[in-house]
Amino acid sequence: MSVHKVSCPSCGADIELPAELTRGHCVYCGSQVAVDAGPRHVKIDRGDELAKSRRLLETAMQAWNFPDVLRYADRVLEIDPESSYGWYCKGTATCDLVSWDADRWEEGKTYLDEAVRVDPDNKEAAFARENWPLFYCRYLLGLSEQQWNVAYGVWQAECLASFGSIAERKAAPYAAVAIAAVDKALGLLGQVRPSFNRDQWESALLLKKVEYLNSLVTGEQFGRPEPYLQRADELKAKWAIWADVSALPRLLDELTRTEGEIARIEQTGGFFERWKLFNLRKLRDECAERIMRAEQLRDAEGGAHEGAG
Repeated sequence: MSVHKVSCPSCGADIELPAELTRGHCVYCGSQVAVDAGPRHVKIDRGDELAKSRRLLETAMQAWNFPDVLRYADRVLEIDPESSYGWYCKGTATCDLVSWDADRWEEGKTYLDEAVRVDPDNKEAAFARENWPLFYCRYLLGLSEQQWNVAYGVWQAECLASFGSIAERKAAPYAAVAIAAVDKALGLLGQVRPSFNRDQWESALLLKKVEYLNSLVTGEQFGRPEPYLQRADELKAKWAIWADVSALPRLLDELTRTEGEIARIEQTGGFFERWKLFNLRKLRDECAERIMRAEQLRDAEGGAHEGAG
């Protein structure tokens, strides 16, 4: 019987395949081998292995078993480096498997970027990438609060044994990490499209920084809180306008109805109906003012009113 002598590309073992076959299996590692035109043009058919790994990856994602997600995502990407789903799962798991001592959010972002590059229509990956800054902000806020608790504990212990200035100095490294985490989170908001949600996050972070700067733990070594408090107040004033952005269709309809009622009373209304005109005109002017401010905000920032993330 005529045979082809070939090397298994998977394990490197020398194997013999009957000449009439176009595919076979390595007797050493079990890999399926497909033979092209000649005995030395060999490739591994890993379709079955890819399908199995994909199923395992989907099961791990559904169970939120992120250590397994990483393992199976790597297996899928080894076989198919252009798997958008594999990159998405790897990015999601990497961002989830973080701790206060191991910040892997930037690494996870690179995987999500790759998932979107491979398949711009991958809605799950696109959503995760778009919201990555806010997810990271949540982590940084938690890190900040954890470090602040340490700073407060050090300061409190030192106040019992020494002067306040010494306590501030010893608590300062932990307080600095807490404040730096808030500052980094504020910087990330530049990647978030303008919205009510983003303004809420910025306000919350600014108020957290104000809380730190007002504390006896920091004294005045990290600056004064007034500029941050002023900005937080400005954002709070915008919240009502953001609500009107989402309510613009209703406000426009209300304005139209009010103007119509005013016109009707002016033309055909009786004596007693004309007493309503003062309130109706006031309502019309207030509604027009709200619409103008909402349209200005919408046009300036291009955002939408969203729930908090």
